[in-house]
Amino acid sequence: MQIENIPLFHVDFWVQVHNLPAGFMSEKVGKNMANFIGNFVEYDKNNNSSLWRQYMRLRVKIDVRNPLKKSTRVKNKGGDWCNVTFKYERLGLFCFVCGRLGHNESKCEIRFAMDNDDGSRGWSVELRAESRRNSGATVSRWLKEEQGS
Repeated sequence: MQIENIPLFHVDFWVQVHNLPAGFMSEKVGKNMANFIGNFVEYDKNNNSSLWRQYMRLRVKIDVRNPLKKSTRVKNKGGDWCNVTFKYERLGLFCFVCGRLGHNESKCEIRFAMDNDDGSRGWSVELRAESRRNSGATVSRWLKEEQGS
């Protein structure tokens, strides 16, 4: 079989689940969230072990033919609805028009089919998770102070 003929429709992503209500940081809830996004692969117990955790981290198998999920609503223990958002780690080439992986706006068939593109987009850079290595620091590795200055 030639490699060009192998269908590649699924990819595994680490997905961060933000704004979960108190008491929802569990593997059971994580499996349900992952299955809403795609198919559950793994629950990151190491990330979710701290009391001060800010998000749940899940490994999810995603079908690249479908738009990425941005958010969902869950009912907290008080009965109120809460908006839960998803952020994808190492999100590569992505289209903010149709929400699918593998192309950008300049190659989007849906954008080209629009009669009038008003510039509004259904997806934003909020889908991209910050790198876990730099933890939000934006310091270049080339810009380091010399000793004694």
